[in-house]
Amino acid sequence: MLFKLFVLLSLITFSVSGFAQSYDHQLGARFGLMSGFTAKVVKNETVALHGTLGFRTGGVQLYGLIEKYTPIFRSSKYQWYAYFGGGAHFGFVNGYNQVRRWSEYDDYKKVENQFTSGFVIGPDAVLGIEFHIPGVPLIIFSEIKPFVELQSFNRIYPHFYDFGVGLTYQFVN
Repeated sequence: MLFKLFVLLSLITFSVSGFAQSYDHQLGARFGLMSGFTAKVVKNETVALHGTLGFRTGGVQLYGLIEKYTPIFRSSKYQWYAYFGGGAHFGFVNGYNQVRRWSEYDDYKKVENQFTSGFVIGPDAVLGIEFHIPGVPLIIFSEIKPFVELQSFNRIYPHFYDFGVGLTYQFVN
């Protein structure tokens, strides 16, 4: 199933590339709280559209971000970039819903945690750094991606430290 999702994400990325031939494309993987497959479309080394098919908390989410790039250090041999941006995500996660019940035997209310699965949606931000490996079309990145989400099981979940690292392959036209 993961292979089918990766193929689908690849097809979406390359179908977008048909609109403009000067774009660079990147496909890779991200590891962290949210791990998954990533795809980027980069124009002029300054702006990128970034999509991720992520897996977190037993569920699957689709992330879309717009990122702004700034060169940190550029020479003929080394290329370092910082990036920041924002976007949104939606999908499904597993979680617990607190249910209050009255116990007739004990004469008090008790709270039970019931396992549930539900829809989530929310805004995301990203701040990261990436290193382009010289002579090889590989990019190593490290990022922090805070998010807040509204979960369908009556919960707002802020998460400010989704740290991740990854590796992408760059297709250059």
